[in-house]
Amino acid sequence: MAKSTQKQKVQDSQVNLHSVAEECGVSVMTASRALNGSSYVAAKTREKILAVAKRLGYDPARNQMARQMVLRRHGITALNHTIGLFFPPLFTRYPASAYYGPIFDSIMTVAVLKRYSVHTNYVSYPHSEEEPVTELIESLIWPGKTDEELFPYDMIESLPAVFCHGDIDGALLQAKPHEQAYIVNMLRAESNFFDRPIVTIIEPTDGCSAILTDDASSAYAAMQHLIELGHRHFLHFPEQQSQYYCYQQRLAGYGKALMDAGIDADSALYACPWDWDYPIASMTAFNKFLITNPQITAVFTHHDYMAQMIYNDLKQQGISVPEDISLVGHDDSFPVLDPVKGINVTTTNLPLADVGREATRMLIRQIIEHNKEIQRITLPTSFIPRNSTGPAKKFNRDKNII
Repeated sequence: MAKSTQKQKVQDSQVNLHSVAEECGVSVMTASRALNGSSYVAAKTREKILAVAKRLGYDPARNQMARQMVLRRHGITALNHTIGLFFPPLFTRYPASAYYGPIFDSIMTVAVLKRYSVHTNYVSYPHSEEEPVTELIESLIWPGKTDEELFPYDMIESLPAVFCHGDIDGALLQAKPHEQAYIVNMLRAESNFFDRPIVTIIEPTDGCSAILTDDASSAYAAMQHLIELGHRHFLHFPEQQSQYYCYQQRLAGYGKALMDAGIDADSALYACPWDWDYPIASMTAFNKFLITNPQITAVFTHHDYMAQMIYNDLKQQGISVPEDISLVGHDDSFPVLDPVKGINVTTTNLPLADVGREATRMLIRQIIEHNKEIQRITLPTSFIPRNSTGPAKKFNRDKNII
């Protein structure tokens, strides 16, 4: 090998962040911020640092471990350009994919454009690799399995190794409120992650930034829509949902619409228990609730997929939507209830793609700027009336539900 080539290789191996900073006459921290796109560095300074780094052939990705050691000596946390994502299991599979798909796609799009990698993790895991996904989905709509067989999942017991090695710059998290708190506690207890930014999606968690949706406004519009159609007795499903921030916002919207219409919420809004760990038992309880409360003419469901479940159940009982019962969904992920009859669900459109996009932008911004301020942004929603709701009608369900 020629001496000039050997000399060049030695020079390249010695180029590091300190070399770039010294060449530019700035601190190592300023050089790091400029190379990571921080807005805290003046444009001219950033351009100069980027030009010097390019001329010297400095590429921090080529020797990440050495780069981290240099930065740590100067009290700087090295960026890995990798974010962690925690999602519920089966988020890529139908029907969950209809909801989580737009969120995941927008997360990946922003990350790729910002040159970040996404390390994806489940918040819980199945008991075995042979969990019958297809049978699970079918049993929710057409009961065939026991409740105990439907959701064989446990929370993860420890963080993936990359979080413990300090390889993750920040985390996105979407799960049930208690699951989010569980994951956040583990992340905060890990010394190589503890103070890095976390952004939660749809549901807020203490100590984390969040992207939320304005469920109160759309719930108000949905209730107002039903009141104008003559409905005066409404059913919703609390229980496990009561822990959700978005559910609390919906309940507030329902209550305000009833109050503004001069209707007593205590006598108009009925609560029927529902437990997603026991959907078959919950559906049975719902059927009994309708029998004992025949005055109910409208039902609010947790989401569009639940509206589909309720619709199929009512159809089996000979109850027509919307002639006998008006049905309202939420999220606009399953707009079609019955393609044969042309029934589409009245629902709230959640800006799912925008949620994922804004959450990722917020996280990367906080990572680059070392911003530990808790920020929460609420995105607007829109109520979409369709033909699963209609004028209220008195109906004797005692003879129609078995």
